[in-house]
Amino acid sequence: KKKENEKVTKEDRELAEAIEEHYLPGFAGDRVAKTNTGIALSIAEKVDNLIGFFGVGIKPTGSADPFSLRRNAIGLIQTVLENKIHANLFPILKKAKEIYVRSGIEISENTPQEVLEFIKERFKVLLREKGFRADTIEAVLSVTDDIYDALLRAEAIDSLRKSEEFEDVLITMRRVVNIIHEGLKPSPFEPEGKYEVELYEKFLSIRKKLSGLISSGNYREALLLIKEIKPYVDAFFDNVMVMDKDETVRNRRLSLLKTIADELRKLADFSKIGL
Repeated sequence: KKKENEKVTKEDRELAEAIEEHYLPGFAGDRVAKTNTGIALSIAEKVDNLIGFFGVGIKPTGSADPFSLRRNAIGLIQTVLENKIHANLFPILKKAKEIYVRSGIEISENTPQEVLEFIKERFKVLLREKGFRADTIEAVLSVTDDIYDALLRAEAIDSLRKSEEFEDVLITMRRVVNIIHEGLKPSPFEPEGKYEVELYEKFLSIRKKLSGLISSGNYREALLLIKEIKPYVDAFFDNVMVMDKDETVRNRRLSLLKTIADELRKLADFSKIGL
């Protein structure tokens, strides 16, 4: 018996663990996969199930979920969050669809997006259970398909919401983003006048640092950095008519604000957040 055990290789053990783990979690509160191979296999299996069933029109209803697709989505979420995995879900779901198509199985074109929304809905429930406000949840999920990243953003907003700085930061961001209508694309512009120039120069002075904080996942510091631009935003809106009758002036000012808003939205969609 000892001799037989000596033949068991590291690879055999890893494979055996991965096969066991890919079924996890099996029920609410169950453990999740922890080995690298087990995590990869567990996520792949859940993505495969979701894309396959949704792609051929088999979806959960209010009263029925015979293939446990909700459990698959929740298990995927738990595995990602507990292992602190950064993963943009949409490309993964899209790749799963492409594999099905290459195998000769017809999958509807909008399946990856549909499955992504299904996963996000399950994730929203989990975040609400953790105590996050609905507006915070909507704001972060509007800008990222990485659910672990969304959790970190929500935690940063929630942390700041409890501080005195929150209202200042939020008001600043909302003043900028709320005036921009859907679909507006900024055109090249050169700021003119004291308030346009000062706002744009201040924005340029923090943009690189802001981008670095966002890229490194330091969302709380990124939110606080935006506070530095507040006096310039206030001065701009207090002294400048954005929607000027002159189309050239109006477009220039809107392009300035849209350029700033696009950077702010890399953090969250602050138009969705209330005080």
